[in-house]
Amino acid sequence: MNSAKTKIIQVQLNEMPNQHRNNERSAAVHHGGVCTPQHQKSIKRYKKTKMVLTTCIICAILVSLRDEYGKNPKLPAIVSVSHIIGGADMLTKDNKSFCYECLEDVEFNTNREEQQASIKGEKYLYMAMVARCKHCNEELDVYNDENLKLAYDVYRESHGLISQEKIREIPEMYNIGKRPLSLLLEWGELTYTRYYDGYIPSKEYADKLERIYNEPAYYLSILENKKDLIKPAAYKKSWTAAQKLLSDMVSGDSKLYNVVQYILSECNDITNLALQKSLYYVQGFMKAFNDVFIFEEDCEAWVHGPVYKEIYQRFSNFGYGAINEDNEIKFDSSCFSTEEKLVIDRVIRHLACYSGKVLELFTHLEEPWIKARGNLPRNINSNRIIEKDLIADYFKAVCKKFNMLSPADIKSYSVEMFSRI
Repeated sequence: MNSAKTKIIQVQLNEMPNQHRNNERSAAVHHGGVCTPQHQKSIKRYKKTKMVLTTCIICAILVSLRDEYGKNPKLPAIVSVSHIIGGADMLTKDNKSFCYECLEDVEFNTNREEQQASIKGEKYLYMAMVARCKHCNEELDVYNDENLKLAYDVYRESHGLISQEKIREIPEMYNIGKRPLSLLLEWGELTYTRYYDGYIPSKEYADKLERIYNEPAYYLSILENKKDLIKPAAYKKSWTAAQKLLSDMVSGDSKLYNVVQYILSECNDITNLALQKSLYYVQGFMKAFNDVFIFEEDCEAWVHGPVYKEIYQRFSNFGYGAINEDNEIKFDSSCFSTEEKLVIDRVIRHLACYSGKVLELFTHLEEPWIKARGNLPRNINSNRIIEKDLIADYFKAVCKKFNMLSPADIKSYSVEMFSRI
């Protein structure tokens, strides 16, 4: 009865304690209430042949028979109980699997068949991988693990839950271990490991993981706020990885990234706060004078004014101090058209010359930020988008009010705004 790779232990059902006879219940309890058709059919076969196979955590009885029957000479002692089913663990070296009808290792054919799985009380159809004995066409226990994952994938998709593949990518993306990531998220130490191994997270946890996967800036904010929960070395490594992801997102052909680099190369002591407002004014006056937005990205109406989140997070480590990356800045402004450069230069000269706090006060008097915030109190955090239409309408109205004929006239607007704060 022993295959080349899997020990199969036989136990007569009538010799077992009552609490160990209910295979279906044992299977469900030990795998989150899930039992695929293959497992259920296997259980029926086991009962039909009056045997129990202790080779997997789903279909087996999951008890230590060594402790219970170790002294019984009719029963061999169990060396180990496999924690993983399917695949190579159920195959012999010559790629055969045990057939419970033929009672020997057999060759098999593999096909895709629609089957039904019950997951957390709900039934789902999925395309299972099915191995059938070439001699009797009996279904074999070869792809149990793979099919369980396929059924889980259907469940995740139907409930809008993050995939296991994405969950496994997150630690690699942010260069952080599963345990410190769990601590960072204020979960139990092993919670992330469980999700990594295939357990299905709740909707709340799944949504949080999906956002972390899609938004490095969001992850970085968590990392900054909860860094005391993990070791300094883990924080530093993960911070570096998150910063690189942010840089990659806004680099290359991104006009936003190019304008950032140009402003930093021209302003030696600009803060992150002032940089955010300068980008906002570049966007607004570019639309007013050239009738195009230079950035595809949207800014958000934060407490301290308009913010391009990815850029803010990119330089968040500088806090309220000046952004000092002189050694990294090698910028060629030839990527801008003459019209673009003229607007950017005038914003730098007439607006970026003010401190971040002064520019913040400017934006608090302007309609785009005010309308985007709506009825929110000024001290309440928000990630509401400042719609581009609001920006376009406001800055076109500014140009008309101040009779601006060229970007050089931005000076008159900055002087007026300064007089109002």
